[in-house]
Amino acid sequence: MSELSLVLTERFSDADAAALRAALNRHLRVREPMRLLRLSIDPPSLIQLLGAAAAWQILVKPAAAFTKSFFGALGKKAADAAWDGAVEWKGNKGLGPLADVATALVEAAECVDGKVTICVGLDIPDGGVGTVISTDSRDVEEVARILSAFVVRAERIDDAVREEIERRDGQVGPFFMELEQDGSVTIRWHTAPGSKTHEKHIA
Repeated sequence: MSELSLVLTERFSDADAAALRAALNRHLRVREPMRLLRLSIDPPSLIQLLGAAAAWQILVKPAAAFTKSFFGALGKKAADAAWDGAVEWKGNKGLGPLADVATALVEAAECVDGKVTICVGLDIPDGGVGTVISTDSRDVEEVARILSAFVVRAERIDDAVREEIERRDGQVGPFFMELEQDGSVTIRWHTAPGSKTHEKHIA
């Protein structure tokens, strides 16, 4: 299995980093955490987990099942009540890997004060920035929803990004993903600073 890179900002202690890596390694393969030092005044903390599409493969089946459950509930109920039918994934052993990873990320975020951005994604075009989808939520279900939307489309997202990189001869990026209301994902990027935003929809 391919390995994922884990990056944390300086507010997380060594114990926090070790605990997060251990929790993630129950299902994924995660390298030793790297540290990111931010020099701006009071920057938000960051948890970033990036890797090849193959590194996320173990989560594809539980992510697909969770996505089906959530959007099935959303289609039957008002949005503010949708979780009443979707949260049953927590007690479903088949969805365990997804629950464990989402819970590990949220519990790590709760180790520090202030805003924490959780980023997951692919390690292209640049292993340090990658193609990411992010959330500031500390709600496990919301993190699971973001994670699922990415994971079930990881291979197609990878193909789309690589195609654009090749077409632009590498002069492109970074790429950002956004979760749409229907559960699909839109990739957005620039080809140069100040250029218009390009996008591609992954249903």
